[in-house]
Amino acid sequence: MVSGPLVRWIAGLAMASGLALTAADLSAPCLGSAHPVAAVARLALAPTCHQLPERSFRAAGETLPACTRCTGLHASGLLGGLLALLLPAAIVARLPAPRLLVLVGLAPMAADVAAGLFLDGWDHPWLRAATGLVAGTALLLTLRAGGGDSR
Repeated sequence: MVSGPLVRWIAGLAMASGLALTAADLSAPCLGSAHPVAAVARLALAPTCHQLPERSFRAAGETLPACTRCTGLHASGLLGGLLALLLPAAIVARLPAPRLLVLVGLAPMAADVAAGLFLDGWDHPWLRAATGLVAGTALLLTLRAGGGDSR
């Protein structure tokens, strides 16, 4: 099981990363896509996101630099980190084993990807964002559910 100080350190890092990535996501609508900060955000997110405009949210007339699923994953750093820090021990004791928690967290994303591959017209941006949020949050909750143990 991951120890308390390590959980706090990893959860804090996840929250800081989630905050930075979410700020990068919001840079284009807040500053305009021509702003240098928005351009740097787009470049920084490019190695991990396809950044297809048709798969990205739009706000204030600007396309976010990350796709909807990555936007959800970025927000999961904040949510999952907070939950990993703040969940009471009684709730943590009821969490499934880490491997099951990861499977449960990734299953909605896998189902959404499969539906997109096999069903014509399947395009639900908020669902993609939600599956990213659920998957990332579940991964971070494994910190409290046992982390590295083999249950």
